[in-house]
Amino acid sequence: MPHIDGIWEVTLQSTYTDPNTGQKISPIVGTMIVTQTLSTLVVRLETSKQSSQTLGYSIRDVGGGAYEVLGVYQSDPTLEHRVGSPIHYGTFKLRLDQSPLPTLQGHYWTDRNTSGQFTARNRQPRPAVGITQRLFRRGG
Repeated sequence: MPHIDGIWEVTLQSTYTDPNTGQKISPIVGTMIVTQTLSTLVVRLETSKQSSQTLGYSIRDVGGGAYEVLGVYQSDPTLEHRVGSPIHYGTFKLRLDQSPLPTLQGHYWTDRNTSGQFTARNRQPRPAVGITQRLFRRGG
């Protein structure tokens, strides 16, 4: 199995169109925290408007040193954003390329009939659990 544990910088480009302007939204920047053990994988994505966490996953070897990470997730928008963006569910399919640096790229789909492109890069080691929790409570 590939080692993907850590904190990743994420960029999402959604197909969502703002109903007020008719324009596609700007890319969404966030942080993905991956907690991986020998038998488990938890992926949490944090942005300024929502938090998502995997409900199930699969990692498969697609040959040539590449892997696919597939998952199902629940997204919980912050309270002030739930009027226009209710809690929703989605799936993702990401390809892990490890050269020259680890990158996860792929697509996601939601039950709100939106989809988008996903890119995660610049993986950093995860600090101790208590430190991670304090960082996200402060919004840092």
